Amino acid sequence: MVLLVRNVLLNILISFQKRFTFPFLEKKTPEDTILKKGSVAIITGGSGGLGLEIVKRLTSRNVTCIILDVIPPNVRFKKEEKVIFYRCDISSIHQVKKVHRDIRKRNERISLLINNAGITCVKPLIEMTNQEIKKIIEVNFIGAYGMIETFLPDLMRDNDKCYIVNIASVLGLISPANLTGYGASKAGMIAVHKSLASSLKNCKEGHKIRTLLVCTGKIKTTMFETVPTPSSILAPDIDPSELAKLIIHSIDNNLEHTLKEPYYVNLVPFFKMLDRPYIALLKRFSGMNQATSN
Repeated sequence: MVLLVRNVLLNILISFQKRFTFPFLEKKTPEDTILKKGSVAIITGGSGGLGLEIVKRLTSRNVTCIILDVIPPNVRFKKEEKVIFYRCDISSIHQVKKVHRDIRKRNERISLLINNAGITCVKPLIEMTNQEIKKIIEVNFIGAYGMIETFLPDLMRDNDKCYIVNIASVLGLISPANLTGYGASKAGMIAVHKSLASSLKNCKEGHKIRTLLVCTGKIKTTMFETVPTPSSILAPDIDPSELAKLIIHSIDNNLEHTLKEPYYVNLVPFFKMLDRPYIALLKRFSGMNQATSN
């Protein structure tokens, strides 16, 4: 228990230090970053929310962005901003393969793959249909896996250095009531990411690819707009633009880690070490189950 408390306090300090670093202490963009003019990035679910904020930041750096989504972006980009949209449901491997063939025909050399697409359904388990939970798993988990499986050979063959970023969620670590499918899909994403990172370390060309896992709390987007924030102090929402900035910063600095935002996400792995009654008490205290039960 002493070790647990020490680790929790240490993670709180690290999180706050990172959050309140003064701007003039931040490093300049490294010269060896992959995010430069001529680079090409694929962003699934890039037409809105976090995905769109990432696209905006990448295009400001003259990175060509290929968006895969079921709807087009809800903003207009400037003529000089290179944005290519493919209407693609990533839960269909046939659609993913078709987009892949089109990209290869364009001779685009992908240096960044961001698996961001996701859907959810806030319902009690006994009220969910098999089709609803199947669709969540197919988009959030199998779809992301299919993107990696399809584009990984190109990433390894065409680049000296590239990145795969997987957007998971704190709900893949500790899931509240009524988000069974979403929590399960994000837990699967976390497991796939860890396995991928380990596999690349033992692969001949694996050193070319860096991986970044993003475990985030509730983001201020339309996905969870019907779910109230249980506590703005204990579990504050995170602004998608700020999260996009942190993701770009990690890529710029060649970091391979798990980006956990906001601060409380750093504490969840340690809370999971507690016995079940204490976890139930923490869930009740945080209000997470009540928030998804309204």
